[in-house]
Amino acid sequence: MAKRLNRLWTDLRHKTQGIEEEGCCSLTLMEDNDHYACVTRARDVARKQITIGCDLYGLSAETSVLVPMARAAELGCKVWLAYNRLSRRLSDEGLGPDRAEIEARGINIEEVTRFHAKFLSWDEESLAITSFNWLATVVDGSRARGAEFGLLIEGDGMTKIFMEKMLKSMQGRDIPSFLKLFQSQ
Repeated sequence: MAKRLNRLWTDLRHKTQGIEEEGCCSLTLMEDNDHYACVTRARDVARKQITIGCDLYGLSAETSVLVPMARAAELGCKVWLAYNRLSRRLSDEGLGPDRAEIEARGINIEEVTRFHAKFLSWDEESLAITSFNWLATVVDGSRARGAEFGLLIEGDGMTKIFMEKMLKSMQGRDIPSFLKLFQSQ
């Protein structure tokens, strides 16, 4: 499916070359390594807040997310990370994130039950929705090209729209801290 979508996206891009886009949003199809680029882009351009949600927390969290997000926090961004469960390897070894150490780096992190979201948002206008487990997946060449894909949506109010919809979908459950910021708005 990912390969087919990527092929369709490539065909569409070729057919629309030279045609100016119109509208309030831009859409960018992401695959594989584009996800790492999205994390560093968020780190470099966000001015207020970065939020990352995913299903799994794994060994790759440190280099792929925690290091760049610690830098974003140093630059003044509020950083929120939410995950549902530990990767099998961490769970089998009885390991998990050291919340005190992560929070000392300026990053808010929480485990959220029944949470299978995979997104990254920053400030009010940028939102990536994807198949990529930001805190657990490694794109190392051992998987088929196009194994991970997503969509980066940029436009006014994208983060608020997404978070409000997520809030509605979580009614009757514990609300993650980052979503509570959108409850009163």
